Amino acid sequence: MILQISRDHAQDNFDPVDHFYGMNSVFRVPMFFTVLALTVGGFTIGSLGAEEKLSFNRDVRPILAGNCYDCHGPDEETIEGDLRLDSREAAEEVLGVDGELFYRITADDDIDLMPPPDSHRHLTGDQIETIRLWLEQGAPYETHWAFVAPEKAVVPEIQSSE
Repeated sequence: MILQISRDHAQDNFDPVDHFYGMNSVFRVPMFFTVLALTVGGFTIGSLGAEEKLSFNRDVRPILAGNCYDCHGPDEETIEGDLRLDSREAAEEVLGVDGELFYRITADDDIDLMPPPDSHRHLTGDQIETIRLWLEQGAPYETHWAFVAPEKAVVPEIQSSE
């Protein structure tokens, strides 16, 4: 593969698109998703202004639901460590940038690290940064959108062009 790439680059008529589509699909598909993830992922937290507030439902709940709620969510039968992260009242004692939650998701040792390594889940750097920003902003929780009554939008009056 390396020989093929260097030989293609040596030619004057090298076309990266032809090279990409000429690649074995085993390499092409993961490369596509890697480029897509890097492109889209760069616009999440990186594009968030310093004064912009995070939304618990939009930004934080998906991270907690995907990585923490199996052991620390609303199901009373699966709760571990007597900690629930799905409500502010239950999680109050671990919140804060200096709190137990942030310590556990950034711990260096496998004993304290959450989610635990044997869960085969891990938080990305962007997810940890999102939680850090949320904690700095006071860790506001929001009611799940399914339990919020819809509000009728105010329809603006349109002036006639006549």
